[in-house]
Amino acid sequence: MTKEYFSDTQSRLNKKTMFIRKLIILFSIFLIAGNSFAQPKSVEILDIRVEGNEGASPEMIKLNSGLYVGQNATGDDIQNAIKQLWALRVFSDIQVISEKQIGSGIYLLIKVKEYPKLAKVEFSGNEELDDQEAAQTYGLIRGQTISPTTIKKAEKKVRRYYLEEGFLLVKIKTEQEETTPGRVKLKVRIDEGKKIQVERVTFTGNESFSDATLRKQMKEIKENAWWRSADFNPKKYDEDKEFVLDFYRKNGFRDAQITGDTIYYDPQKEDMYINVKVQEGIKYFIGKITWEGNLLAEKLKDSTLSRADSIKYSFFTTERLNRILDMKTGDTYNKEKLDLAIYDKVSGLYYDIGHIYAQIDAREIPVAEDTVDLHFSIFEGKPVKVKEIKIIGNTKTKEHVIRRELVIAPGDTFSKAALVRSQRELFILNYFGNVVPDIKPIPESDEEIDIVFEVEERSTDTANMSAGYSQRDKWVGSIGIAMNNFLGNGQRLGFDWQFGRGFRSFQISFSEPWFLMTRTRVSVSVFDVSRQRSSLYNYTSRETGGSLGLGRRFSFPDDYFRGDWILRVSNRSYKDFADSNIEEILENNEGVRAGLTQIITRDSRDKADFPTEGSVVSLTTEYSNAFKGLGADYHKHIFRMEKYTPLWWKFVLYTDFTTGIVDEIQEDRDIDINELFFIGGGVLTFGTPLRGYGSRDLGPFNNSGNQIGGKALIKYSSEIRVPIVPDPLVYLLAFAEAGKVYRSYTATDPFDLYRSAGLGFRVLLPLVGILGLDYGYGFDHLDSNGKRVGKWLPHFQFGAPF
Repeated sequence: MTKEYFSDTQSRLNKKTMFIRKLIILFSIFLIAGNSFAQPKSVEILDIRVEGNEGASPEMIKLNSGLYVGQNATGDDIQNAIKQLWALRVFSDIQVISEKQIGSGIYLLIKVKEYPKLAKVEFSGNEELDDQEAAQTYGLIRGQTISPTTIKKAEKKVRRYYLEEGFLLVKIKTEQEETTPGRVKLKVRIDEGKKIQVERVTFTGNESFSDATLRKQMKEIKENAWWRSADFNPKKYDEDKEFVLDFYRKNGFRDAQITGDTIYYDPQKEDMYINVKVQEGIKYFIGKITWEGNLLAEKLKDSTLSRADSIKYSFFTTERLNRILDMKTGDTYNKEKLDLAIYDKVSGLYYDIGHIYAQIDAREIPVAEDTVDLHFSIFEGKPVKVKEIKIIGNTKTKEHVIRRELVIAPGDTFSKAALVRSQRELFILNYFGNVVPDIKPIPESDEEIDIVFEVEERSTDTANMSAGYSQRDKWVGSIGIAMNNFLGNGQRLGFDWQFGRGFRSFQISFSEPWFLMTRTRVSVSVFDVSRQRSSLYNYTSRETGGSLGLGRRFSFPDDYFRGDWILRVSNRSYKDFADSNIEEILENNEGVRAGLTQIITRDSRDKADFPTEGSVVSLTTEYSNAFKGLGADYHKHIFRMEKYTPLWWKFVLYTDFTTGIVDEIQEDRDIDINELFFIGGGVLTFGTPLRGYGSRDLGPFNNSGNQIGGKALIKYSSEIRVPIVPDPLVYLLAFAEAGKVYRSYTATDPFDLYRSAGLGFRVLLPLVGILGLDYGYGFDHLDSNGKRVGKWLPHFQFGAPF
């Protein structure tokens, strides 16, 4: 491989420096030998004096020289003394001189010249790095001894950084300027040169795959194009060559090699050309597949086994292992698939039943020119139990709050699945920025282990502020405080105040997720809501009341399910009627009201703040006034399904489908307008959000053009999300959604919807919650003539998640 960006200047300077030092040492020895040791082989040192030192103390110099008063020194001792002082790398010149001789004794003078100390570093020409980053990379600090070697090492660090960033022609020169005696300022002049761009990547020896196919396997090294840069990074380049080999090996070419490569440049040294030499070898196919050592399957012969044990051990039969391997005779050899099956799937089976010391040895046996047999030898080992579980890092959350979420406990047989599920349960609390489980073997024991969960606390309390604007309600807003891990006990205490021109609401709530240390959640809230209506009739409504909630986690159909039941009791009143007719209509809706809501939820998300996989499915059923003596108003049902799907890199697809209906229980009683469906607007809206439109601007409407609410709702939404900063979390999104509210469920049409699309971002900030902005384009706004036109609208978010 040709690497023209490396220089031998460092080597030549080091050789020259060493040559000069050797001359000085030889001259000093010769001088001393000529003055002092011409006759005797050793002399007694009567005194040692140090001269020329500024920062180094005489005692330090004497001690490091190895010479001392009373010593019978030889020429070798003097030579070693000079070598040891040179090794300190603080002196630019060292001489050991005989000042005078009395009989067989001498008075020595150690004369030194110290390297200067660093006063300041100045950089110029550094556009890729700011001065602070350059100083950190250069690595020298004020007061440090500055020698030529020190400078060259610092320059090498900076040069390495630039090389990794693709500046292969970078030149670095350091000049010294004395500021005060013994102090110097370093002027580091950087000529970055133009960043090298990869113009072309070609391959030779590739008969089975095209250059384009192999280039696609390279993750970082790309050819220059107008829509992307093509920077060259030597380290990334080496990694990309391994990706090319991995591609060959998963397509049968188990002996594929990269035998060499050539890198060359255009005359201006601005464009790079890479040629990679490949030796493909033979394409292999799978022959026989055999197993030995899977002794757990032998237990199936025991007729007294329980059904649960029979199911557990059935996974280790040869037939089941072959099915998990997902490879058969005649298949193309696939190294990636083989490794995944052995080190993840099959090993995972053993880890799930506690055999964490199980080992699987995969032997590949060539039996023909293009055929390889696979033989797997298994050492199953013994199942291990969990002796102790330790929690560390929880500075706020109390330990029992963490332990109650774990699905693995001391005394249990270890299970990898239970460990991963425990990690997920802690993540979904949203109390921790990170949860790292670790298995700790116990010395001299192969039957027990300890488990350590290291958690990283995050801010869970939020002070929410939201703001929005609509043509109907003008400016609307929300202020709230939520303590989601109150006093570290996992409880939630919340306060919320929403306001606008036509409405005001106030609510205080408290919830205990583990009532009496059981999986039962209890919640209470009180609220006061006032709304001014100005649709068909003008009036003001007010509702004051409270709610009591009871929730429980289920184990069936699986343990991702939970149920919540909420009893809501309130007193509703109306006033400020503009028309006496509406007063008569609303008389039956005044007074004490009661409602019962049931919510069945299945939540399998991996995390709460930025899920990458899993789903949330919920069915909400609400009955209002379904109690004797309180009349009956309506029944309401909302089904929602959210799905998170990992795509490529860090991209995640989020999809959301929501539908709902509401209807009267008794035909002679109207549904209150508060319980009907509305759609349109951003996150802060009364009703269902639909970005790209104003709050509740999408009807349905009466003959006067006023919104009256609907009895049926359909909404589709999808987002592609990508995080760009992990902490604090910042992610970008692109969305497309469609939805509509209909007068009745018989009028629903899943293809007659208001559509929108747009872009946005979210920032998760401590104490604030989510800060976000969406800019949505509504395709189906109506102009004054009733024609559909497109229109952009912004939607701000402060606090509450969307």
